[in-house]
Amino acid sequence: MKKPVIGISTNELYDNDERFAGSQRVYVNKDYLTCIEKAGGTGVLLPPFKEEIEEQLDLLDGVLLAGGSDVDPLLYGKEAKAYCGYVRPEIDRYDQALILSAAERDIPILGICRGMQMINVSFGGTLLQDINTEKDNAIEHMQKRDRQYPSHWITVEPGSLLAQAFDRRSLVNSFHHQAVDEMADGFLITAMSDDGIIEAMEKEEGSVYGVQFHPEMMGALGHDESLKLFREFVNLCRK
Repeated sequence: MKKPVIGISTNELYDNDERFAGSQRVYVNKDYLTCIEKAGGTGVLLPPFKEEIEEQLDLLDGVLLAGGSDVDPLLYGKEAKAYCGYVRPEIDRYDQALILSAAERDIPILGICRGMQMINVSFGGTLLQDINTEKDNAIEHMQKRDRQYPSHWITVEPGSLLAQAFDRRSLVNSFHHQAVDEMADGFLITAMSDDGIIEAMEKEEGSVYGVQFHPEMMGALGHDESLKLFREFVNLCRK
C-alpha cells in the first residue's frame, strides 16, 4: 500500500557561516518527519513559493503546518505591539495561501503551534500577541524544561480528532507566547488549558485541525498519545 505523502511547511534561517553569509535555508525540525514516518506516512518539505502551491498540492495527500516565528498581525487587521516577536511576512502569506488552497481541495491539514494560529488567522480569526501581557492569570505557556516533558493540563472535547488520541484530561508540553483570541467562524474548540487558552480546534466541515502544543516533540521520543495523533492524521490522508 502506498504511503500517504504529507507536505510540511518550512521555516527560513540565514546561514551564519561567513563563507555563505546571507544565504537562506529552509528547514523543519526532524521531529515532524520522525513522527510522520512512525505513523506510516512519508514527509516532504515544502519550499515557501506561493506560485508553486497548486503544483505542490498535486503531489500531496496531506499538509502539516509546522511551528515557527510569530504571525504577522497585519494578516488579522492589527498592528504589531511591542511584545510581538519577529515575523516573516513572506512565510505567513505562503502558509495562508497553502491552507486555503488545501482546504478548498479537501486535503487534510494539521497545524501545530504556529500552524494552528495560521489556520485561525487564514479563516478570519485573531491572535493574542502575547499571552502574559494580554491575559490575566495565565499559566506558563513557554515551558522551562526539555521538549519531551509535559508542563500543563488540557481538557479535550469528546468526539474530536484529538480525543481519538488523548484522554479527556491530558498533560501536554508548551512552547508558545501567542495564542488564538477570536476563533474563526466555522471552527470548534476541541481542547482548552485551565487558564482558558484554546489548545486545539477543528473545522466543522472539512478536514482541518490544529493543536497549540507540540506532539511531534513528545512523539519523536516515544510518547504514545502524541504518536497516535499522528497516526489518526495520516489515516485521514489515506482516504
